Amino acid sequence: MDTKQSLISTCNRIAQEIESGEYDMEECAIEEWEGPCASHYLNDALDIEYTINSNLEYKGARVCVALGGPNIYIDTRHKVIRGYWGTDRVEVPYYDDNLGLDDCCCEMYASLRY
Repeated sequence: MDTKQSLISTCNRIAQEIESGEYDMEECAIEEWEGPCASHYLNDALDIEYTINSNLEYKGARVCVALGGPNIYIDTRHKVIRGYWGTDRVEVPYYDDNLGLDDCCCEMYASLRY
């Protein structure tokens, strides 16, 4: 599989995980497990950038989930997975956030403000 196909496959998998609310739980090193949730999913996020308006109200987040080949970001405001690998660029939309990723990012942002 070439790098572009690998990038497409990875972005599609992430979009499917968000839409279905399910992901491979074996990769998570969590002792007490009640099933998939956004908080555990974000446990391995490399960075989270929050998008806010002039009133400091949360609008969305850009979650970095991979760096260095490929670079992959989840954009909760626009509901899209953006992947980059060399000159290849991929955007994969997702339509439902059954994982609750945006809600979790909103809660995390709110906790940082106070």
